Formats: sequence, structure tokens, C-alpha cells
Amino acid sequence: MIKTYRKKWIRLGLQIIIIYLFKEEKTLKIVEKGYNKLASGYDEAWTNHIRNLTDDMINKLSISKDTDCLDLFCGTGYVTNKVAQLTKGKVTGVDASMKMLKVANDNFGDRIEFVHSDSLEFLKNEPSNSYDLVTCAWALCYSKPYQLIKQIKRVLRPGGIVAIIDNSLYSVWEMLVAMIHTVAEEPKMLKYFYRLNELANKKSLTIRMRFAGLKVIESWDGEKTYYAKNGKDVIKRILSTGAFSGCKYFIKKEYYIQVLERFPFLVENVYPLQGSCLD
Repeated sequence: MIKTYRKKWIRLGLQIIIIYLFKEEKTLKIVEKGYNKLASGYDEAWTNHIRNLTDDMINKLSISKDTDCLDLFCGTGYVTNKVAQLTKGKVTGVDASMKMLKVANDNFGDRIEFVHSDSLEFLKNEPSNSYDLVTCAWALCYSKPYQLIKQIKRVLRPGGIVAIIDNSLYSVWEMLVAMIHTVAEEPKMLKYFYRLNELANKKSLTIRMRFAGLKVIESWDGEKTYYAKNGKDVIKRILSTGAFSGCKYFIKKEYYIQVLERFPFLVENVYPLQGSCLD
């Protein structure tokens, strides 16, 4: 028998309004804390798992020996390094997480300049026509997509290329639904809330790129499946990949254990994840 609890939707709505009006903390700062925590295991949990899709994007690029490249939200530097292997031009990686950048610097710092900064703020301070290629992998939702794309267009040189790969909203839809229902059972557990900007699909991205004045040369879909043994394994993978990075900071400390128990139960029994197949 599935154990259910009454959802307190009105209280949850009021809690969100209170947070929004009086004690909202910037999502990016909390996400940064989350990525600092998981940096050491990030490549094993996410980069290696998603490698073939990332490589597919890189292999579509035309990179010459003098291409100057900028990799936004570079994380541990996988994309930055792959691009650097194809050019002798200047290659720069930007990320807000100091510990992710430390991994990148330790592995690739002899060839690449890594900069600690929010990617949108970095772009705003760069001169126009500065780069031949700008890449952004698996992190567009942590910024303001249209503003970021507009700034990318500005810093690109004539004939320059931007390459973006990211999850869609529906990649994490079931997880989001399960998390909302978890919090709705006890709204006072919510300390802050996510303000992510996941795009619905590739059309949402191409529309923004065209409005920013970019010509879309190619767009495509891809998919990757996580296999989990049970609900607890699902949340373990979520926390290690960054899918809900920093989520523990959005929940009041005294309720965190409750969430770690209740969320997996809902995932396994009530809102099963299609993207994380349960064996």
C-alpha cells in the first residue's frame, strides 16, 4: 500500500511568496555551493556518462589552428580541453565554482586560462568581437538564456560560431514534480527555491538564438538514460550529477533527512522517473 500525505498547496504558495518577497537568495550562489561540494566526483558521475553527446557537439565544429575560443560554465574543463586540442589560439574557460575550476586547472591549466566568474557577468565585461568560437555545455539553465545568447552574439567575431548543448525541461520533469509534491507535504521545510531557466526543447533555444541575431546552422536532439536500482539510488545520482545541485541548501536543515526519505519513496512508487529507469 502506497503511503500518501495531504498536500498543502495553499501553504506552499504562501511560503514561496514570503521567500520571494523577503528572504530570497540568488539561485546561482546556492548552485555554486552545490557544485563546489560535488566537484571531486563530477566527472565520474556526469562528464563520463554524457561524454558521447558532448563529443557529438564538439565534432560538429569547424576549428582552425588560430581559433580563439571561450567555454562558458566550463566546470572541470572537459569541453575546454577538447577544444584546446584543436587550436593553437587562445582558449579561455569560465565558471563560478572555485572547486570545479581547481579540477580543471589541475588537469589542463598549463594550456588553458581558467577564470572564476559568473559567465553572464564575464561576457558583459568582454569587448565586442573577441572570440571565434563560444561553447556552453550543460549549464544554460543556470543563467538567463536570452541575455547570455545576446552577449555571446556581441563578443563573437564576424563568422564566429556558438555551440550550446543542454538538458531540456522535460529531462528533469519527473524529478521536479516529485520534489514539488515532497515539499507540498510540509511547505515550511522550504528555505529557498530554484529559479532555473530550463528550456522546453531545441525549438525554444533556436528561437532565442534567432532573436539575438544568430543564424542557426544545425540543431539536433539526443538522449541518455540513467539506470537506478531504487528511489534512493535515484536521489544519489541526482545529487552527484548536479541535476539538482545545491538542493540541500534550499531545504531547512531539520527537514533534510525527511526529504532524503520521502523524495525517493515518491519517485519509486508515485511519480516514477522515465529518464532514470528503475530496475
